[in-house]
Amino acid sequence: MPSRASAHPPAPPRLAPPAVRWLLRQYARRRLPAASLLMRRCGVLWNPHWDGAPMAETRETRTGARIRLDLSDLFQRVAYFRGCYHEMDILAACEVCVRPGDLVLDGGANTGLVAVRLAARVGPAGAVIAVEPGPRALESLRWHVDRNGLANILVEPVGLSDRAEEVEHKLPDPHNLGAGTLGPAAPRLRAATRDRTQVRTTPGDSLLDDQDPRPLFIKLDIEGFELRALRGLTRTIDARRPAVLCELNSEALRLNGASPAMIAEFFRDRGYRAFGIRQLGFFRRRAVRLVPIDAAAPGDFRDALFLYPGSIHWERSARARLPEAEPDTGRR
Repeated sequence: MPSRASAHPPAPPRLAPPAVRWLLRQYARRRLPAASLLMRRCGVLWNPHWDGAPMAETRETRTGARIRLDLSDLFQRVAYFRGCYHEMDILAACEVCVRPGDLVLDGGANTGLVAVRLAARVGPAGAVIAVEPGPRALESLRWHVDRNGLANILVEPVGLSDRAEEVEHKLPDPHNLGAGTLGPAAPRLRAATRDRTQVRTTPGDSLLDDQDPRPLFIKLDIEGFELRALRGLTRTIDARRPAVLCELNSEALRLNGASPAMIAEFFRDRGYRAFGIRQLGFFRRRAVRLVPIDAAAPGDFRDALFLYPGSIHWERSARARLPEAEPDTGRR
């Protein structure tokens, strides 16, 4: 006989009225405590409430850039309420390493919210190479660049890989544009995968100049294709020793014949150290601590920042790094 809990699943949250949602936006944009909990309780995170919702424009909280977001997309909707890219620990980790005049390779730029923030960070003497193969995300990325006149963002409409070829780009989750992948979709999402497009891939080495003197920061969030992208960046990594912020999505990596441990090994063979990202509490919420992680178990963290000892990024991150004698492999 089914239990009472299984017979009566909890009712979905009701969507709060417009006035409450407006107040919630003001609250969330200030990064006040429990904003995510309030969004959940007000129905912001319940996708069925937002099917068919329109595009909406707002200002990015830090830079003032104009951003346009699809409210039917879960993470764009969260960004609309917060006024910035939803993973604020990632933004904080980027800002630990990036300075005016730097060069950034944003692999998996999606709609461009991180690229917009980092373009302001590097300034006119720096540049952001925003790499995005997904047609829908690419359209939004270009809108943000054009609408804000961001001449220091170069959009590359390709995917990062270890070789140049044509592959199929798939969008398996209709509520998450960022789930677009060049590899297989997760089994639970395959039935929903109807958006398929042929796109080009290229090694990242072909987009970068080894002689460029600017410090290089690389962000990779490409739904399981990270190891192949790293292999296509081998020459650049060996020559320039960039800081690399890499997503470690165990499921997506496994579908592409890789794993977090294989990514850690790639960097360990080159003398890099791996750090997890821990955002600090409310009163220091714009800061992060970089936590040394066991190279044998990097999958305990959602993302890892790989730093080369003695590099300029190693020096910049000194205040954020915890001593390597204090490893932390606690799950986040």
